[in-house]
Amino acid sequence: MQINVAGMPAECLCCGNSEFAPLRPRPDEHSDKLACEGCGTEVFFDDLLSQVVRATMAKRVAAGLCARVAATGQMGPDRT
Repeated sequence: MQINVAGMPAECLCCGNSEFAPLRPRPDEHSDKLACEGCGTEVFFDDLLSQVVRATMAKRVAAGLCARVAATGQMGPDRT
């Protein structure tokens, strides 16, 4: 499974893979722990979600800054 926000997938910090499988100690237990399908690294779902949300927000902030520079030629607010 992939964890995506706005089309951006979370990636394993060890190998860069974006496919994860649920990791359950026993079939009758619920766990929010996943294993990378590339290297087997164990990670919590919430950590993957946080990673991709931060990356998505950083991308949007950068896009907004680029749009501001393109429109005004300035990186910051107009202080005239």
